[in-house]
Amino acid sequence: MKLLNDIKLLLKATYIEWRKQRPELLSAAISFYVIFSLGPVLVIIIGIVGLLFGKQVAESQIIQEIQRSIGPKLAEVIQTLIEEAFLHPARELTTILSIPIVVFGASMLFYRLKNTLNVIWDVKPQSRSNLITAIKSYIFSFLMVIILGILLMMLIIKSFLLVLFQEFLNNYIPFPVYLLQIIDGIFTFLAVTILFAVTYKVLLETPIRWRDIWVGASVTSFMFIISQFIIGLYISKAEVGTAYGALGSLTILLVWIFYSSSIYLVGAVFTKVYSQRLWVKTF
Repeated sequence: MKLLNDIKLLLKATYIEWRKQRPELLSAAISFYVIFSLGPVLVIIIGIVGLLFGKQVAESQIIQEIQRSIGPKLAEVIQTLIEEAFLHPARELTTILSIPIVVFGASMLFYRLKNTLNVIWDVKPQSRSNLITAIKSYIFSFLMVIILGILLMMLIIKSFLLVLFQEFLNNYIPFPVYLLQIIDGIFTFLAVTILFAVTYKVLLETPIRWRDIWVGASVTSFMFIISQFIIGLYISKAEVGTAYGALGSLTILLVWIFYSSSIYLVGAVFTKVYSQRLWVKTF
């Protein structure tokens, strides 16, 4: 009974803290940066993963993960975005000159995310802001893009290993497909949990114990994966974007980004409440 009561108080304190943070504004701010940074981020990730597995493999893996988690409509939008980014091969000089722009666009997303996490944790901004501080912030932000690429490589390797594992077992015993889907879901959950844990540890400018980070990241990952299914169902059943004509694809993308950002920030607030034991102090 005490455990259930603690969970109830924890969830209640999370909701109260969440409402204090003006969630609509925070999610909208992140969505604004995501919509402009998504293309550069995808370009960099596909470029990194493509060095090992090839561009087509990296691109198809991203589309498959999105289609499996959210549905075909958003997968089509992301596929179009990727194709447009690689549609017109630039000359060598243009490519070199565009690298800083791509890096800047990708880094801005995580720079904004860092500021948002600091707002949630009530971290006061530094009184002095100089060029060195700005460069360090962008370096940390770009490192997050590299981490995303590494996690995507993990997902690609996971898919290859699961296929080989299924073929190996099928030679000896029948292997149910649903068990493979469960294993695939567990690996995806672990990958997303690692990503969220790293964002809390790297981007947040306040000390937080790894034990609390893993609890918060696990809860955030669980909520995020469940929400992706619900958002995908909503997008497919509610015909989101149909009424907007040519802007339909952009509308679908914005809906997904906004609600995904909201779920991520709910997890960030939960992590704060859990790590600082606010439910004990509040009630």
